[in-house]
Amino acid sequence: AAAAFTELLYTGDGSYPRTITGAGDTYQIAWIKNRDQPDNHQFVVLDGSTYRLGQPDNTSAWSAPSNFAFNADGFTLSSGSGVMANESGERYVVWLFKSVAGVLDILMYDGTSGNRTLAHSLGAAPAAVLVAGQVTGVSAIWTLGHKDAVVASGGGWLSHGALDANSQWINSDRWQDTAPDASNIYVDNNLNSLGQRYVMLLFGHQTGSEGKVYCGAWTGNGSSSGPTINMGRDPNGLLMVWPTNAIRNRRLIDADRGFANYLEADVANAEASNTTISLTGTGFQIVSTDVDMNNNSTTFCFVALDP
Repeated sequence: AAAAFTELLYTGDGSYPRTITGAGDTYQIAWIKNRDQPDNHQFVVLDGSTYRLGQPDNTSAWSAPSNFAFNADGFTLSSGSGVMANESGERYVVWLFKSVAGVLDILMYDGTSGNRTLAHSLGAAPAAVLVAGQVTGVSAIWTLGHKDAVVASGGGWLSHGALDANSQWINSDRWQDTAPDASNIYVDNNLNSLGQRYVMLLFGHQTGSEGKVYCGAWTGNGSSSGPTINMGRDPNGLLMVWPTNAIRNRRLIDADRGFANYLEADVANAEASNTTISLTGTGFQIVSTDVDMNNNSTTFCFVALDP
């Protein structure tokens, strides 16, 4: 069966064209990060026949790269401009995404202004959402929603956060104060501005040993014996961590790089190491006092995607 998510690791060689293989399918989004240098994150979206490039760690306007193309087993980088991901001797990670019912739906839409009901094809109620930017030449937005977000006097779908800043989540009308359902998601004018183009990732929630996506949360206790999260399975892919009620970075950890190695979605920092989770057979336990994973009383929402 097609996988909504997979991950590739490679080392740049500085030569072009450079084809990166091993994905096993054609994907629609590639999120690329240089592990060794503080280079910006690169978020490449195939929108119809047009490639678009955004940077999750800042609000720079999106661009149209001329040097990137997906193929049936990964992607090819050419010598044109846009995606910078082949510096000789430097290590890269790429997280690849595509729509698969129940796991992930990627929705592209043009803003029409005002509140809006958007039909989606996830086939289930989304448990978390990432709206990746206004992609037509203005400052980008990177908006997050999660069913388990905790905000004073609100939270959940009454609130939203930002991927590109380590700010606290706030109560808002981004989702029209309405939880998404199996057919629709509800957005306000901030996610529906006239003349803007949006890409929205809608994540499902699957429990049990065969699931491929899990959206949950834990509350930090500041101890090396931290909370235990029962997913019904160990995470085996990407873990995106979104603190909601404290000013903390947004961690990205995954199985292929080793869960002790982390990147941060809101900053361009190179990869660093700190063992913060221990797999339990049915999920994981937080085993560190690291404030970006276990700050006392902070709610850490997460999305776990497996290949």
